[in-house]
Amino acid sequence: MIRHSTKRLCATLGAVLVAVCGTTLLTPTPGIAQTVPDGSIDTTFSAPVDKNVRSLAVQADGKIIVGHLNGIVRRLNTDGSVDSSFNRAVIAGAVNSIAVQSDGRILIGGNFAGSLQRLDTSGSIDPTFTPPDLDSYVYSITVQDDGKILIGGTFSGSVWRLNDTGEIDPTFIGEDRGGGVNSIAVQADRKIVIGGNNFGYVRRLNTNGSIDPTFTPPNLDGTVTSVVMQDDGKILIGGYFSGYVKRLTANGDVDATFTPPDLGGTPRSIAMQADGRILLGGTFGDRVMRLNTDGTKDGTFTRPAFTVDGVEYPLDWLYSIVLQGDGKIIVGGRGRPTRLNNALPTPPNAGTVLGGGGSNNAVWIIVIVAAGLVVAGGTTVARRRKPAAQ
Repeated sequence: MIRHSTKRLCATLGAVLVAVCGTTLLTPTPGIAQTVPDGSIDTTFSAPVDKNVRSLAVQADGKIIVGHLNGIVRRLNTDGSVDSSFNRAVIAGAVNSIAVQSDGRILIGGNFAGSLQRLDTSGSIDPTFTPPDLDSYVYSITVQDDGKILIGGTFSGSVWRLNDTGEIDPTFIGEDRGGGVNSIAVQADRKIVIGGNNFGYVRRLNTNGSIDPTFTPPNLDGTVTSVVMQDDGKILIGGYFSGYVKRLTANGDVDATFTPPDLGGTPRSIAMQADGRILLGGTFGDRVMRLNTDGTKDGTFTRPAFTVDGVEYPLDWLYSIVLQGDGKIIVGGRGRPTRLNNALPTPPNAGTVLGGGGSNNAVWIIVIVAAGLVVAGGTTVARRRKPAAQ
Protein backbone atom coordinates (compact mmCIF):
# COMPACT_ATOMS: atom_id res chain seq x y z
CA MET A 1 0.00 0.00 0.00
CA ILE A 2 1.31 3.47 -0.86
CA ARG A 3 1.44 5.84 2.10
CA HIS A 4 2.79 9.34 2.65
CA SER A 5 6.39 9.65 3.76
CA THR A 6 8.84 12.50 4.17
CA LYS A 7 11.62 10.28 2.83
CA ARG A 8 12.96 11.14 -0.58
CA LEU A 9 12.55 8.51 -3.23
CA CYS A 10 14.28 7.69 -6.43
CA ALA A 11 12.52 4.87 -8.30
CA THR A 12 13.43 3.06 -11.45
CA LEU A 13 10.38 1.93 -13.38
CA GLY A 14 10.26 -1.18 -15.48
CA ALA A 15 9.30 -1.88 -19.10
CA VAL A 16 10.73 1.54 -19.64
CA LEU A 17 13.09 2.29 -16.78
CA VAL A 18 12.53 5.70 -15.25
CA ALA A 19 14.21 7.17 -12.21
CA VAL A 20 11.72 8.87 -9.97
CA CYS A 21 12.71 11.05 -7.04
CA GLY A 22 10.56 12.98 -4.67
CA THR A 23 9.98 14.28 -1.19
CA THR A 24 6.64 12.51 -0.70
CA LEU A 25 6.69 8.91 -1.64
CA LEU A 26 6.36 5.53 -0.35
CA THR A 27 6.69 3.28 2.60
CA PRO A 28 7.42 0.43 2.89
CA THR A 29 8.74 0.62 -0.68
CA PRO A 30 12.48 1.41 -0.63
CA GLY A 31 14.09 4.46 -2.20
CA ILE A 32 14.60 2.71 -5.52
CA ALA A 33 11.79 0.69 -7.04
CA GLN A 34 10.70 -0.78 -10.34
CA THR A 35 7.26 -0.99 -11.90
CA VAL A 36 5.72 -3.51 -14.24
CA PRO A 37 3.59 -2.60 -17.28
CA ASP A 38 0.40 -1.85 -15.29
CA GLY A 39 2.28 0.82 -13.30
CA SER A 40 2.27 -1.01 -9.99
CA ILE A 41 5.46 -1.49 -7.98
CA ASP A 42 7.41 -4.50 -9.23
CA THR A 43 8.17 -6.57 -6.15
CA THR A 44 10.82 -8.53 -8.06
CA PHE A 45 12.95 -5.37 -8.08
CA SER A 46 14.39 -5.37 -4.57
CA ALA A 47 16.50 -2.28 -4.02
CA PRO A 48 17.93 -1.09 -0.70
CA VAL A 49 16.39 1.82 1.13
CA ASP A 50 18.19 4.83 -0.34
CA LYS A 51 17.32 8.20 1.12
CA ASN A 52 18.37 11.41 -0.61
CA VAL A 53 19.17 9.97 -4.02
CA ARG A 54 20.47 12.84 -6.12
CA SER A 55 21.51 11.34 -9.48
CA LEU A 56 21.32 8.18 -11.58
CA ALA A 57 22.89 6.66 -14.65
CA VAL A 58 22.39 3.30 -16.34
CA GLN A 59 25.21 1.29 -17.85
CA ALA A 60 24.98 -0.49 -21.19
CA ASP A 61 24.44 -3.77 -19.32
CA GLY A 62 21.44 -2.33 -17.45
CA LYS A 63 23.13 -1.94 -14.09
CA ILE A 64 22.26 1.28 -12.29
CA ILE A 65 24.69 3.82 -10.82
CA VAL A 66 23.17 5.75 -7.91
CA GLY A 67 24.56 9.00 -6.47
CA HIS A 68 23.44 10.33 -3.12
CA LEU A 69 23.15 13.66 -1.35
CA ASN A 70 25.54 12.30 1.28
CA GLY A 71 28.21 11.47 -1.31
CA ILE A 72 27.72 7.71 -1.58
CA VAL A 73 27.94 6.17 -5.05
CA ARG A 74 26.81 2.58 -5.43
CA ARG A 75 25.82 0.24 -8.24
CA LEU A 76 22.73 -1.93 -8.35
CA ASN A 77 22.13 -5.06 -10.39
CA THR A 78 19.22 -5.13 -12.81
CA ASP A 79 17.03 -6.72 -10.10
CA GLY A 80 17.80 -3.86 -7.70
CA SER A 81 20.18 -5.75 -5.45
CA VAL A 82 23.48 -4.13 -4.51
CA ASP A 83 26.28 -5.14 -6.88
CA SER A 84 28.92 -6.60 -4.57
CA SER A 85 31.56 -6.35 -7.31
CA PHE A 86 31.34 -2.55 -7.18
CA ASN A 87 33.33 -0.75 -4.51
CA ARG A 88 30.94 1.69 -2.92
CA ALA A 89 32.54 5.11 -3.30
CA VAL A 90 32.11 7.72 -0.60
CA ILE A 91 32.54 11.33 -1.71
CA ALA A 92 32.48 14.18 0.82
CA GLY A 93 29.49 15.97 -0.67
CA ALA A 94 26.41 15.65 -2.84
CA VAL A 95 26.66 13.87 -6.20
CA ASN A 96 24.66 16.07 -8.59
CA SER A 97 25.46 14.46 -11.93
CA ILE A 98 26.65 11.11 -13.29
CA ALA A 99 27.74 10.23 -16.82
CA VAL A 100 28.94 6.84 -18.04
CA GLN A 101 31.63 6.93 -20.71
CA SER A 102 31.67 4.55 -23.66
CA ASP A 103 34.35 2.43 -21.94
CA GLY A 104 32.18 2.05 -18.83
CA ARG A 105 34.07 4.45 -16.60
CA ILE A 106 31.87 6.74 -14.53
CA LEU A 107 32.09 10.53 -14.25
CA ILE A 108 30.58 12.15 -11.16
CA GLY A 109 30.12 15.85 -10.46
CA GLY A 110 28.74 17.66 -7.47
CA ASN A 111 29.25 19.62 -4.28
CA PHE A 112 32.47 18.04 -3.05
CA ALA A 113 36.18 18.85 -2.98
CA GLY A 114 37.33 19.21 -6.57
CA SER A 115 33.71 18.87 -7.77
CA LEU A 116 34.58 16.22 -10.40
CA GLN A 117 35.88 12.65 -10.18
CA ARG A 118 35.97 9.53 -12.31
CA LEU A 119 35.44 5.99 -11.08
CA ASP A 120 36.68 2.91 -12.88
CA THR A 121 34.29 0.08 -13.71
CA SER A 122 34.82 -1.43 -10.24
CA GLY A 123 33.84 1.79 -8.45
CA SER A 124 37.35 2.78 -7.37
CA ILE A 125 38.66 6.30 -7.95
CA ASP A 126 40.42 6.36 -11.33
CA PRO A 127 43.96 7.68 -10.68
CA THR A 128 44.48 8.37 -14.39
CA PHE A 129 41.79 11.07 -14.30
CA THR A 130 43.22 14.35 -13.03
CA PRO A 131 40.64 17.13 -13.42
CA PRO A 132 41.30 20.71 -12.37
CA ASP A 133 40.46 21.69 -8.80
CA LEU A 134 37.25 23.61 -9.44
CA ASP A 135 36.28 26.37 -7.02
CA SER A 136 32.55 25.60 -6.96
CA TYR A 137 29.94 23.05 -7.95
CA VAL A 138 29.34 20.94 -11.07
CA TYR A 139 25.71 20.53 -12.09
CA SER A 140 25.98 18.98 -15.54
CA ILE A 141 28.33 16.64 -17.39
CA THR A 142 28.15 15.85 -21.10
CA VAL A 143 30.49 13.57 -23.01
CA GLN A 144 30.98 14.70 -26.61
CA ASP A 145 31.03 12.20 -29.45
CA ASP A 146 34.83 12.60 -29.61
CA GLY A 147 35.16 11.60 -25.95
CA LYS A 148 35.84 15.09 -24.65
CA ILE A 149 33.89 16.14 -21.58
CA LEU A 150 31.81 19.31 -21.17
CA ILE A 151 31.02 20.36 -17.61
CA GLY A 152 28.77 23.18 -16.47
CA GLY A 153 28.16 24.74 -13.09
CA THR A 154 28.95 27.60 -10.75
CA PHE A 155 32.74 27.38 -10.91
CA SER A 156 34.94 30.04 -12.50
CA GLY A 157 34.24 30.09 -16.21
CA SER A 158 30.99 28.10 -15.73
CA VAL A 159 31.72 25.86 -18.76
CA TRP A 160 34.90 23.90 -19.33
CA ARG A 161 35.89 21.17 -21.74
CA LEU A 162 38.21 18.44 -20.55
CA ASN A 163 40.21 15.80 -22.34
CA ASP A 164 39.62 12.15 -21.47
CA THR A 165 42.40 12.34 -18.87
CA GLY A 166 40.62 15.18 -17.06
CA GLU A 167 43.04 17.86 -18.10
CA ILE A 168 41.60 21.13 -19.38
CA ASP A 169 41.35 21.03 -23.16
CA PRO A 170 43.83 23.73 -24.25
CA THR A 171 41.86 24.25 -27.47
CA PHE A 172 38.81 25.37 -25.44
CA ILE A 173 38.84 28.94 -24.19
CA GLY A 174 37.56 29.17 -20.64
CA GLU A 175 36.38 32.72 -20.10
CA ASP A 176 34.50 34.28 -17.20
CA ARG A 177 30.84 33.81 -18.17
CA GLY A 178 29.61 36.08 -15.39
CA GLY A 179 27.39 33.53 -13.64
CA GLY A 180 26.49 29.86 -13.24
CA VAL A 181 25.30 27.78 -16.18
CA ASN A 182 21.91 26.05 -15.85
CA SER A 183 21.49 24.62 -19.34
CA ILE A 184 23.66 23.73 -22.33
CA ALA A 185 22.51 22.89 -25.86
CA VAL A 186 24.84 21.85 -28.66
CA GLN A 187 24.02 22.86 -32.22
CA ALA A 188 24.48 20.62 -35.25
CA ASP A 189 27.67 22.53 -36.05
CA ARG A 190 28.88 21.82 -32.47
CA LYS A 191 28.56 25.40 -31.33
CA ILE A 192 27.37 25.55 -27.73
CA VAL A 193 24.42 27.62 -26.47
CA ILE A 194 24.40 28.24 -22.72
CA GLY A 195 21.80 29.71 -20.37
CA GLY A 196 22.45 30.69 -16.81
CA ASN A 197 21.96 32.75 -13.70
CA ASN A 198 23.40 36.10 -14.68
CA PHE A 199 20.87 38.69 -15.83
CA GLY A 200 20.31 38.37 -19.55
CA TYR A 201 22.47 35.25 -19.63
CA VAL A 202 22.16 33.39 -22.90
CA ARG A 203 25.30 33.09 -24.96
CA ARG A 204 26.65 31.01 -27.81
CA LEU A 205 30.17 29.66 -27.75
CA ASN A 206 32.22 28.64 -30.73
CA THR A 207 33.58 25.11 -30.75
CA ASN A 208 36.76 26.44 -29.13
CA GLY A 209 34.79 28.01 -26.23
CA SER A 210 35.12 31.61 -27.32
CA ILE A 211 31.99 33.75 -27.33
CA ASP A 212 30.44 33.83 -30.78
CA PRO A 213 30.13 37.54 -31.73
CA THR A 214 27.66 36.72 -34.51
CA PHE A 215 25.10 35.69 -31.87
CA THR A 216 23.40 38.79 -30.46
CA PRO A 217 20.60 37.76 -28.07
CA PRO A 218 18.35 40.25 -26.27
CA ASN A 219 19.29 41.57 -22.86
CA LEU A 220 16.91 39.52 -20.74
CA ASP A 221 15.88 40.77 -17.31
CA GLY A 222 16.28 37.49 -15.46
CA THR A 223 17.55 33.92 -15.35
CA VAL A 224 17.54 31.39 -18.19
CA THR A 225 16.67 27.90 -16.96
CA SER A 226 16.26 25.97 -20.22
CA VAL A 227 17.76 26.10 -23.72
CA VAL A 228 16.51 23.83 -26.54
CA MET A 229 17.51 23.69 -30.20
CA GLN A 230 14.87 23.36 -32.91
CA ASP A 231 15.64 21.34 -36.03
CA ASP A 232 15.59 24.53 -38.11
CA GLY A 233 18.35 26.07 -36.00
CA LYS A 234 16.11 28.38 -34.01
CA ILE A 235 16.60 28.38 -30.25
CA LEU A 236 13.92 28.15 -27.55
CA ILE A 237 14.73 29.65 -24.17
CA GLY A 238 12.71 29.53 -20.98
CA GLY A 239 13.24 31.04 -17.58
CA TYR A 240 12.43 33.70 -15.05
CA PHE A 241 12.38 36.74 -17.31
CA SER A 242 9.71 38.93 -18.91
CA GLY A 243 7.56 36.71 -21.10
CA TYR A 244 9.08 33.54 -19.60
CA VAL A 245 9.63 31.85 -22.98
CA LYS A 246 11.06 33.20 -26.23
CA ARG A 247 12.32 31.87 -29.52
CA LEU A 248 15.53 33.22 -30.99
CA THR A 249 16.71 33.09 -34.56
CA ALA A 250 20.06 31.52 -35.41
CA ASN A 251 21.73 34.90 -34.93
CA GLY A 252 20.08 35.53 -31.54
CA ASP A 253 17.31 37.94 -32.55
CA VAL A 254 13.90 37.48 -30.93
CA ASP A 255 11.64 35.67 -33.40
CA ALA A 256 8.65 38.02 -33.85
CA THR A 257 6.57 35.21 -35.41
CA PHE A 258 6.58 33.35 -32.07
CA THR A 259 3.82 34.68 -29.78
CA PRO A 260 3.46 32.59 -26.61
CA PRO A 261 0.88 33.33 -23.90
CA ASP A 262 1.84 35.03 -20.65
CA LEU A 263 2.61 31.98 -18.54
CA GLY A 264 2.80 33.83 -15.22
CA GLY A 265 5.51 31.44 -14.04
CA THR A 266 8.82 29.90 -14.99
CA PRO A 267 9.10 27.11 -17.58
CA ARG A 268 11.75 24.83 -16.10
CA SER A 269 11.90 22.47 -19.05
CA ILE A 270 11.07 22.54 -22.77
CA ALA A 271 10.62 19.61 -25.17
CA MET A 272 10.03 19.57 -28.91
CA GLN A 273 7.52 17.21 -30.54
CA ALA A 274 8.28 15.72 -33.94
CA ASP A 275 5.56 17.91 -35.50
CA GLY A 276 7.21 21.08 -34.17
CA ARG A 277 4.79 21.73 -31.34
CA ILE A 278 6.39 22.64 -28.04
CA LEU A 279 5.84 21.20 -24.57
CA LEU A 280 6.53 23.34 -21.52
CA GLY A 281 6.78 22.24 -17.90
CA GLY A 282 7.33 24.46 -14.90
CA THR A 283 5.89 26.54 -12.08
CA PHE A 284 3.22 28.33 -14.11
CA GLY A 285 -0.49 27.74 -13.55
CA ASP A 286 -1.06 24.72 -15.79
CA ARG A 287 2.33 23.22 -14.84
CA VAL A 288 2.37 21.55 -18.26
CA MET A 289 1.28 23.17 -21.54
CA ARG A 290 1.65 22.62 -25.27
CA LEU A 291 2.27 25.44 -27.74
CA ASN A 292 1.69 25.44 -31.46
CA THR A 293 4.64 26.11 -33.74
CA ASP A 294 3.85 29.84 -33.67
CA GLY A 295 3.87 29.90 -29.86
CA THR A 296 0.11 30.12 -29.31
CA LYS A 297 -1.42 27.80 -26.73
CA ASP A 298 -2.59 24.50 -28.20
CA GLY A 299 -6.24 24.19 -27.20
CA THR A 300 -6.31 20.47 -28.06
CA PHE A 301 -3.89 19.71 -25.24
CA THR A 302 -5.56 19.19 -21.86
CA ARG A 303 -3.59 19.45 -18.66
CA PRO A 304 -3.21 15.90 -17.34
CA ALA A 305 -4.65 14.85 -14.00
CA PHE A 306 -1.92 13.22 -11.92
CA THR A 307 -3.49 10.37 -10.03
CA VAL A 308 -2.67 7.37 -7.85
CA ASP A 309 -5.32 4.66 -7.72
CA GLY A 310 -7.85 7.11 -9.12
CA VAL A 311 -7.11 9.83 -6.56
CA GLU A 312 -5.75 13.11 -7.94
CA TYR A 313 -2.79 14.70 -6.22
CA PRO A 314 -1.42 18.20 -6.75
CA LEU A 315 1.75 18.69 -8.75
CA ASP A 316 3.49 21.59 -7.04
CA TRP A 317 6.21 22.20 -9.60
CA LEU A 318 7.17 20.50 -12.82
CA TYR A 319 10.88 20.49 -13.57
CA SER A 320 11.40 18.20 -16.54
CA ILE A 321 9.34 17.21 -19.56
CA VAL A 322 10.43 14.95 -22.41
CA LEU A 323 8.98 12.83 -25.20
CA GLN A 324 9.37 9.13 -25.79
CA GLY A 325 9.76 7.71 -29.26
CA ASP A 326 6.09 6.66 -29.25
CA GLY A 327 4.94 10.23 -28.53
CA LYS A 328 4.13 9.67 -24.87
CA ILE A 329 5.22 12.32 -22.42
CA ILE A 330 7.45 11.93 -19.37
CA VAL A 331 7.16 14.73 -16.82
CA GLY A 332 9.09 15.15 -13.60
CA GLY A 333 8.12 17.42 -10.76
CA ARG A 334 7.48 17.86 -7.08
CA GLY A 335 4.32 16.12 -6.02
CA ARG A 336 2.66 12.72 -5.81
CA PRO A 337 3.70 10.25 -8.53
CA THR A 338 1.56 8.29 -10.93
CA ARG A 339 3.30 5.90 -13.26
CA LEU A 340 1.92 4.45 -16.46
CA ASN A 341 3.52 1.99 -18.78
CA ASN A 342 4.39 1.17 -22.37
CA ALA A 343 7.77 0.38 -23.81
CA LEU A 344 9.19 2.34 -26.72
CA PRO A 345 8.23 0.69 -30.02
CA THR A 346 10.56 2.98 -31.96
CA PRO A 347 12.87 4.52 -29.36
CA PRO A 348 15.57 7.11 -30.01
CA ASN A 349 19.15 5.89 -30.20
CA ALA A 350 20.86 4.87 -26.99
CA GLY A 351 22.62 7.77 -25.35
CA THR A 352 20.19 10.37 -26.67
CA VAL A 353 19.72 13.14 -24.09
CA LEU A 354 16.03 13.99 -24.08
CA GLY A 355 15.96 16.88 -21.66
CA GLY A 356 17.48 18.33 -18.57
CA GLY A 357 17.93 21.23 -16.23
CA GLY A 358 16.35 22.08 -12.93
CA SER A 359 17.38 23.12 -9.46
CA ASN A 360 17.14 21.74 -5.93
CA ASN A 361 14.38 19.10 -5.65
CA ALA A 362 14.40 18.60 -9.42
CA VAL A 363 14.91 16.07 -12.13
CA TRP A 364 18.23 17.11 -13.63
CA ILE A 365 18.32 15.05 -16.80
CA ILE A 366 16.43 12.35 -18.69
CA VAL A 367 18.25 10.17 -21.19
CA ILE A 368 17.59 7.15 -23.41
CA VAL A 369 20.18 4.56 -22.42
CA ALA A 370 19.02 1.54 -24.44
CA ALA A 371 16.10 0.37 -26.52
CA GLY A 372 12.98 0.80 -24.41
CA LEU A 373 14.92 2.31 -21.50
CA VAL A 374 14.45 5.84 -20.18
CA VAL A 375 16.16 7.25 -17.10
CA ALA A 376 15.45 10.44 -15.19
CA GLY A 377 17.72 11.50 -12.37
CA GLY A 378 17.21 14.07 -9.64
CA THR A 379 15.32 14.70 -6.43
CA THR A 380 11.75 14.79 -7.68
CA VAL A 381 9.12 12.59 -9.25
CA ALA A 382 8.39 11.47 -12.78
CA ARG A 383 5.15 10.63 -14.50
CA ARG A 384 4.15 9.44 -17.92
CA ARG A 385 0.91 10.02 -19.75
CA LYS A 386 -0.48 9.41 -23.20
CA PRO A 387 -0.36 12.36 -25.58
CA ALA A 388 -3.57 14.22 -26.30
CA ALA A 389 -5.37 13.32 -29.49
CA GLN A 390 -3.64 14.85 -32.48
